[in-house]
Amino acid sequence: MSRDNKQEFRITRLENEVDFFRKTTEQSMLENGKKIDRILNVLESDESIGKQGLVKDVDDLKNKIISLRNFINAYKLAIAMLAGLFTAIGTGIGWYFNYKR
Repeated sequence: MSRDNKQEFRITRLENEVDFFRKTTEQSMLENGKKIDRILNVLESDESIGKQGLVKDVDDLKNKIISLRNFINAYKLAIAMLAGLFTAIGTGIGWYFNYKR
């Protein structure tokens, strides 16, 4: 091989490697873009077809948990108030019997 042939071979080889790298990079970017689109479709809601995404579902679930937590707190308060009422009634009855003696 002459010197010019070696240079031509090296240039051709480098061009082939660059072309291969460019093709595989473009293909990888397209595949990754499709995967990202699918993930975003699951996460985001689509109002036009009435589809809820995971983000909206999580927000709804969070609101339901807060509502349930508020209900439980109100229930605890009602139980505490009933306990106070029964304590007051018991104290009144006890005081009445002790006073009657």
